[in-house]
Amino acid sequence: MTVLPAAPPIDLQISGCGVSRAMIDGVEAEVVTNGLNAGMGMTWSLSRFLTEGPDTLDVESDRSAGFVYTQVPVRGGFTAELACGAVYDARRAGLVRPRRSAARFRFSGRENHVFGVVASLEAIKAWFDGAVPKGLRPLLDDRDTTLHAPQVLPGYLHQSLRAVLQSRSPMRGHMIEAVALQILGVQLETLGAAAPGGPTLAELRLAKEVRTLLEGAPQDPPALSRLAVMLGCSAKRLDTAYRAVYGISIYQARQDLRFEAICAALRAGVPIGVVARRFGYPRLSNFSTAFRKRTGLAPRVWREQQVKGAARADVPARRTRPWTSGGD
Repeated sequence: MTVLPAAPPIDLQISGCGVSRAMIDGVEAEVVTNGLNAGMGMTWSLSRFLTEGPDTLDVESDRSAGFVYTQVPVRGGFTAELACGAVYDARRAGLVRPRRSAARFRFSGRENHVFGVVASLEAIKAWFDGAVPKGLRPLLDDRDTTLHAPQVLPGYLHQSLRAVLQSRSPMRGHMIEAVALQILGVQLETLGAAAPGGPTLAELRLAKEVRTLLEGAPQDPPALSRLAVMLGCSAKRLDTAYRAVYGISIYQARQDLRFEAICAALRAGVPIGVVARRFGYPRLSNFSTAFRKRTGLAPRVWREQQVKGAARADVPARRTRPWTSGGD
């Protein structure tokens, strides 16, 4: 997959229920937010983004940190990076309890529709009437650390969601509410039924240290065994915690960071042979083969495309402005 240079982010701020619309530098955005039954402590939203593709958008809410949410792609796709650094994609968004209500979305296509469900932590506690399953306690007990539980949503819920969103029935709002509750309920049920022995809060914090260590040495990120020794944690537990926070293994994270560093060096104009040796490829042919497997292009062709793309994108920086709800 070709790595494209990131577009300048667009800052969006969303608050309250109602309809928010904006047109910023050619990107059309609309978020429809609805409150569910007042006693449920939940809301659902349908966000539509029409971009030139791909585009990067920064979205921030004034909501306090005491909530959990899940997102379902209805059309298009995206990856999201939370303010804490946790990354997830649309296919495995799962449950997220953010430390700060802000994220950077990168959309892969031109038209993107995202359905979201939000519930307060206090409401979730009340649903279980004091008998919170062990698997859900880390979600509810510590608000100082972002928690991400990646999971693929069952296909039948995708189908139900698309059906009710297309409905013209007077009952449409109630039907969407029912599916929203079911989507969040399935996510909570799966997490609550998780086998004992999942990552502890201390291990989840260690996962953040792992990320810092990996990003600090992108040319040669430390291996899992080395990280385990450095942080005083078993390799298996450390990898499990990292998967819980970032949705991928430490091995995959090392590969991704090395590749990003390789791409950065190529874009900076470092000779291809130098890049190959710097990243442990004594033979240029081996480097070219590995790079082609990752991108589908030879390093030289890939760099030429990047240079052309950067030239087309060489325009004044985008102006940004806060985006607030037009609702109550």
